[in-house]
Amino acid sequence: MNSNVGRSCRFALALLTVSLLWACSSNPAPQTDSPEPSSPEPPPPSSLEPEPTTPSPTAQSPQARAKNAEAKVSLGSISRAQMAYNLEYGKFTQKLDELDLGIKAEHFTLAGLEANQTKAIFTAIPKEPGLNSYAGGVSQLPDASYGSILCESRQPSQAIAPPILERNTWRCAPESQKVE
Repeated sequence: MNSNVGRSCRFALALLTVSLLWACSSNPAPQTDSPEPSSPEPPPPSSLEPEPTTPSPTAQSPQARAKNAEAKVSLGSISRAQMAYNLEYGKFTQKLDELDLGIKAEHFTLAGLEANQTKAIFTAIPKEPGLNSYAGGVSQLPDASYGSILCESRQPSQAIAPPILERNTWRCAPESQKVE
């Protein structure tokens, strides 16, 4: 078998494995015996400082929101591909083309800022004014699972500070907010 085909197959298998692990790690909805629908419980309070909720994208036009969605989807794919790359090679990569994603962002410039054995940080900076900037991070945790974050500038911007990893927990820089 051609070495590029073998590499692509191994990488696809690693990406599939990470996707399955990510899907299986989500908490399933609680099952109840009562036929009545129950209201969902609020999430537990965070031990981190609360992040202000500035609804920046809602103030933008539908076209800007659609273009911003391109960055969110692209960085989500990069995050999952970084996990798969780490699973296969034991490290993260700064070179996004090594992830073999084939993403061609029309409205954003995608870049890897930093990568090493334990984490990767990447950005999506708009090519035109009026759009938000995005930054993502992914890291391998001590239990061999992964942590990740996607941050959005609070208002349209051509720059964004990278997310911060402290004690195995990601948080967004002060001028950005976490994308849920």
